[in-house]
Parts: sequence; structure tokens; C-alpha cells
Amino acid sequence: MTAKIRARIEELAATAQERAKDAAERATEVSKTAVEFNRENVEALVESGKIAAKGAQELGKTNVKYGRENLTEASRVLKEVFSAATPRDFFEKQADYMRSNLDRVMDQTSNNADAVTKIAGKAYQPIADRVSEIRKELKKAA
Repeated sequence: MTAKIRARIEELAATAQERAKDAAERATEVSKTAVEFNRENVEALVESGKIAAKGAQELGKTNVKYGRENLTEASRVLKEVFSAATPRDFFEKQADYMRSNLDRVMDQTSNNADAVTKIAGKAYQPIADRVSEIRKELKKAA
């Protein structure tokens, strides 16, 4: 009877050891998958950040250009306004400048809004692609 018990205990120990080994291998595989999953997520975020930064840089350059153009125009108009011969000419030139300045500001604001929308769409694309890939993986797993 002792031999039977010893054999049974050895059998149970071997089975437990095999199950533990299988569980460890599965855990290792899950860990590798999780690391790869997170790496791909981080890569998508980094790519998105690069796109947003580049877009912001371009938008900044455009706004600097707008600023220079506005300053040049304001200088020109200032000279013109102060060279007015009559008060009426002064106020007409000033009103014309205000109208054209308002139109220019509205155009620049509209252009900036369009640019920001485009940048946001481009920056979101790597994230959207990653989400799509995750959904595909989830469907496969289900």
C-alpha cells in the first residue's frame, strides 16, 4: 500500500508540475502579447504626437507670416491715414482700413480653423488605425 500511495503522490506531483509549466508558458505568452500590444499603442501615440507637432509648427509659421503682412499693412495705412488732407479723408481711410482689417482677420481665422481641423484629423489617424486593429483582434478572439 505504501508503494501505491508513493506512486500516486509522484503521479500527482508530476501532473501538478506539468500543469504549472503549462500555466507558466501561457503566462509568458500572454505577457509577450501584452507588451507587444502596449508597444504598438505607444507607437501610435508617438506618431500622432509627431504629426500634431509638425502641424502646429506649420501653423505657427503661417501665423508669423500673417503677423508680418498685418504689420506691413498697418504701417502702410498709418502713413496713408496721417497724410489725409481733411478730417473726412482721415475717417474714410480709417474706416476702409478697419473694414479690410476685419475681412483679413476673418479670413485668417477661417484658414486657421481649417488648418487645425486638418491637423487634428491627420494626428488622430494613427490612433484610429490602432483602434481598428484592436477591434479586428477582439473579433478574432471572440
